[in-house]
Amino acid sequence: MDKATTIDARDGLADNVLFQGLDAEAIAIARSYFKERSVAEHEVIVTEGEIGDEMFLINGGTASVKVGGRKVAEIPSAEVFGEVCLLEPGMRSATVIANEALRVQTIDTATFNRLCGEHPAIALRITLNLLRPLGERLRRANQLLSLEHEEVEELNDDLINSAKSDLLSRLLRILTPGR
Repeated sequence: MDKATTIDARDGLADNVLFQGLDAEAIAIARSYFKERSVAEHEVIVTEGEIGDEMFLINGGTASVKVGGRKVAEIPSAEVFGEVCLLEPGMRSATVIANEALRVQTIDTATFNRLCGEHPAIALRITLNLLRPLGERLRRANQLLSLEHEEVEELNDDLINSAKSDLLSRLLRILTPGR
């Protein structure tokens, strides 16, 4: 990533979910805390398992999300990622790779905490706006886990039934040697 610069107010991100419920003045204040970075095509933006404290807002371009080396999602322009590490710094849950050259707006925990102290109403609105997509992702993850659990139970039942059938066949051969 290259040198960070301040966001251009004309970049088209004012309608982003992050800034919903804020007036133009509040959006300008909030955005002044963000930095812009350019990312090269195929560049890894964050790596699964690394410690992070920064949130990203894609501004132009898309990125792929990989967990365990497997692509699980694509992030379109004007969407955020890394919000969990912004709110609670810790290990990244996924690797995010730029699909093309793109720009991202970033804010780290220290800067966000400064925003919270200096403009608490703006920071509260942004936090509430972050919770909406975070809740949606959590619901999707729960649905996937539920489906995987159901599939595991079905496979387990199939294995048990197959083992029972195999065991019964063997017992019949043992008990009826002339068959």
